[in-house]
Formats: sequence, structure tokens, C-alpha cells
Amino acid sequence: MHLTKKQGRGIIDSMKDLSKRFLGDESAAIRLGEIAKQKQALGERVVSFALGEPLEPTPMQAIKAGVQALEQGKTKYTPTQGVQPLRQKICDWTKICTGVVYEPHQIVVGNGAKHSIFNAVLAVVSEGEEVIIPAPYWVSYPNIVLAAGAEPVFVDTSKTGFKMTAESLHKEITKRTKMVVINTPNNPSGVVYTQKELQELAEIIIEHDLYVLADEIYGGFVYEGKYTSVASIEGLKDRTILIGGMSKDFAMTGLRIGWSASNPQIATACTVMQSHTASCPCSVSQEAAFGTLSDTKQASAFVENTRLQYDERRLLLMESLDKLGMEYVIPKGAFYILVSIKQFVGQKAFGVEIDSADTFANLLLEKAGVVVVPCEPFGIDNYIRLSCTIGKKDIIEGVKQLEKFLSELETVV
Repeated sequence: MHLTKKQGRGIIDSMKDLSKRFLGDESAAIRLGEIAKQKQALGERVVSFALGEPLEPTPMQAIKAGVQALEQGKTKYTPTQGVQPLRQKICDWTKICTGVVYEPHQIVVGNGAKHSIFNAVLAVVSEGEEVIIPAPYWVSYPNIVLAAGAEPVFVDTSKTGFKMTAESLHKEITKRTKMVVINTPNNPSGVVYTQKELQELAEIIIEHDLYVLADEIYGGFVYEGKYTSVASIEGLKDRTILIGGMSKDFAMTGLRIGWSASNPQIATACTVMQSHTASCPCSVSQEAAFGTLSDTKQASAFVENTRLQYDERRLLLMESLDKLGMEYVIPKGAFYILVSIKQFVGQKAFGVEIDSADTFANLLLEKAGVVVVPCEPFGIDNYIRLSCTIGKKDIIEGVKQLEKFLSELETVV
């Protein structure tokens, strides 16, 4: 039987609904970033503050190791958990960065930190249980929790310095609570939890026998104060699934190597989960990661050099926003600035009333060629996120275009 195109379309439209496990559409950062690339392909000038991706070249030692792996035919399946030499290097690197000691059998290498988070949540959390997530949050946390059949429970941090406190955590705990997410340094706010703050949270976590998903993928980028790992807090190591990766520290976003470090029972559960989803991490990418981490002094120098560059760009962008009179959360870590647009809500630009950060971002891209990320999907209204990873010239140009756009705003009478 041959169907016309119209008949085929009708069958698709009449089929049963797809899964409703996920909140909304794809990541706003990815969506707007793709629109920006399309405009650039058409010859339009676009400045993008969108994606959280280092623009620095990937370290040469990673490239050489990856090429060598291909030449040597290392293109077959590896152990599900990742190759042992890489897991040992991850242990060494984690000790340098956090002071916490792990053994290779406690490391599960995944295809990116996001994959490792997915493994951890599905390995630990059962259907009907709850996971507490401070808001604003990275957009994938609630979707991964929903994929596990669990319920995300949000803690509003906008009135507590964009950090979850022991008191606010305690208020949300129920008999169904299984896990707490702590992302430090934080995406999108840039806040960094202090040792004292983590100790106060630890008391509540231990009292209620909870697990912690500690996403510390931005641990290499702290500009004010000190980075303290959740796993380093007394009583939390065995409860914590510590997430790390190569993407942010080493500009290896496309090579997709992340990992979890946890107690042996959780590591085994994550390995089983991964065996049924991805089989194993990419063999060539593992070799590239191993090559990068083999010389820890060189690796540390690379991260520190990048951190210093991002700090300069962070300060430049903060100074520029100050001149525009825009309010923002001072980012002490990561490489984003969370900027309020509350003062512009209700005004009009080019005949369109700004009623949300999403409207603001879409107009800014369409009329000024500047990409920012609206933060409604991050769990906070009337804020946008700007990335500090772009070059200084682009920051200056982007801010000029933003200023020009703001000059077009009119108060709605």
C-alpha cells in the first residue's frame, strides 16, 4: 500500500501522544545558539552570549592523544566504567582540585557530565521519590529527575543570596525526599557555596539520610573566595555523587567526557545503568582525556590561564552592565552573569511589549543581533544569562548593541 504525503502526515497526527517526561522544549541556550549560527551563515553579524562553552582551543596534548588513539586502532568498546588508566588519572585530578581521595573503582566515566548526572539520578532515585533542587538551576536537572519518574521540588533562593540555606532546605524535606542537588559554582547565578554554608546544609542532609548530587563542573573557575567541594565536608563523602568533566576546564565540550565519583555501591549502580544506555564512553575521547590529565602541572596551568582570562572578561562585562544601570548577581564562580530585566518589563520595543525574559531575548536577537539566554527555563522569571567566555571585543560590541536596543524602549502608557 502506497500512501500520499498528506495521508502519511495524517497518520502521524493521529498517533498516540509522545512521552510527557520532560519540561518544555530543548534548552533555550542551544535553541538560540542555533538561530544565531543560522543568521551568521547568512552573513549577519551576531554576538552570542549564549552557550556555556569555552572558546579556547582544546589542549594540544588532548588532540595528539586522540589522533594517536585513532592511528593505533583504539576504536572498540571499552569497559563500561571507562578504562582504568583514565579513572586513575581522574582520581589524581580530583584530589588536586578538591582534596578528596577516591579509588578508580569509585569512578564511572560517562559521555559528558550530563550523562553522568543522568546515570546518578536514575541509579539512586526511584519512581515517586523527590529530589530537591535550588532555583535558579541548570535546565536539565528537573528533566532528568522526571525521566526517573521522580518529582523535582524547587527551593526559591532569590531572597537568600541565590543560595539554598539549611532552613529553606529543611522546609522542603518530606518522607519521599531522596536526593538534594547542590551546584557550586552555580549555573546560572555564579554563586559559590562557602565551607560554612555547606556544613550547615550537611547537618540537615545527614539528619534526614539524604543523597547529594554535587555538580561541580565549574570548580576550576572561582574568582572570589575559595572553592570547597561538597564531598570534602565531614559526613558527606559517602552520600555524595560528585560530578566532574573535561568540557569546561579543558575546552573539550564536543569530546563528551564527564564522570561521577561516589561510594562503591553507587558506582556499581551507575555502571549498570550506563551498560544499558551507552555501553561505554567514547574510546578515543577517553584517550584524549587521559593525555590531558597525564601531566597534572600542565593541566593545572591550562585551567588557571583560562580562569584568569575569564576573570578579566567577567570584570569587563560587570563594568559594562554597571554603566547601563542593569542589576545582576555578582558571579564569584562559573562563567556566567545572571542579569535582571525586571526594570524593562512592561515597556515596549519596536512595537512589542516586553512581558518576559523570553520576549526580551527574542527581540534582542532579532533587532540587535545579540544572543542572551532567557532564564524562565532555569526556574527564575525576568532574568537573562550572559556568558563571559567570548572575547573582549565581542563583549564590547555586544554591550554596545544592547545599549542601542535599550535606548529604543518606551514606557507603555
